[in-house]
Amino acid sequence: MANEYNPGVAAVLSFFISGLGQIYKGQIAKGLLIMSVSFASIIITILGAIFLMFAIVKNVLTSPFSLIGLVLLTIGMAGIVLIGIYNIYDAYYSRA
Repeated sequence: MANEYNPGVAAVLSFFISGLGQIYKGQIAKGLLIMSVSFASIIITILGAIFLMFAIVKNVLTSPFSLIGLVLLTIGMAGIVLIGIYNIYDAYYSRA
């Protein structure tokens, strides 16, 4: 007999913590991978914010720090949003 799970619960868990819905459904490796990619996206976003803040504090927005910061911030935020959407969709619709 397969483990019973509620797709709604899986989606809500994944909304709050990426990958948790997959783990709830028994897809441990997929859940941990999603958590890792989500964590990496958060770290990239934080690094981008640090670079950008450094450029703002030093009042040199034309420096490479501002460009690096904007690129990292954009990539990180896009990763967070895309992984988040995929994560919730997958938690609800995939079969365990």
